[in-house]
Amino acid sequence: MIDSSGSIRDANPPDGSADNWMMILTFVRDVIEAFTIGEQDTRVGLVRFSNDALFTFPLDEFSDKMALQEAVLEVGYIGGTTNTAAALQLTRTACLSPDNGERPGVDNLVIVITDGLPTVFDLDLDLEIASLKRVATVIAVGITDMAEESLLRDLSSPPQQINQNYFAAPDFASLDNILRALIIETCRAPDGGPAQVTPIPPKPKPQPRPGNYQHTHSQLSAQTFLHSFFEE
Repeated sequence: MIDSSGSIRDANPPDGSADNWMMILTFVRDVIEAFTIGEQDTRVGLVRFSNDALFTFPLDEFSDKMALQEAVLEVGYIGGTTNTAAALQLTRTACLSPDNGERPGVDNLVIVITDGLPTVFDLDLDLEIASLKRVATVIAVGITDMAEESLLRDLSSPPQQINQNYFAAPDFASLDNILRALIIETCRAPDGGPAQVTPIPPKPKPQPRPGNYQHTHSQLSAQTFLHSFFEE
């Protein structure tokens, strides 16, 4: 589940040297790299949110890791407000549905990525958090100090411990610093056993992007709170 609200790109460096939205998508791509993707292995779906929540693709759309990662990098940015509760509800009712690739008896994991507090309150946030936790384990990732630790803790499943069930990056460039710890927790066996982690090759140093950050996307729709769903 990925936040695609206006504050994401509002915080871009003024010199145009980086695009915060692409940093988030690259982070999601790198998390996926640690999983075995397939119909009988890990499935990934995605929800974005800003003014509302948008169902970008379901759990059963991709069985090829490279195609999934390419699709993630093509997800368009939305801008606007932060409707976290709507994204939580859509994740539970649409993404985690047997009609969209959810498998009975398989553990569900939701990773929520956001850079700030909710700003839309047409749904009960506490109710939506509790309802999602009944059907999935939730890990929260906050970026910048605008994503308050109390929110990240509330979003996350027990034991609600920093660097275990929720993570905080001081800025977008620091997402890489929490990558390995997040992967270890997402890959950990349900019984608490050791994680099975696929080594991640080093990435080339990011290059400055052009000043115009408007992206096009084909079959993907929705934007803002990019809500990543994993079903292992």
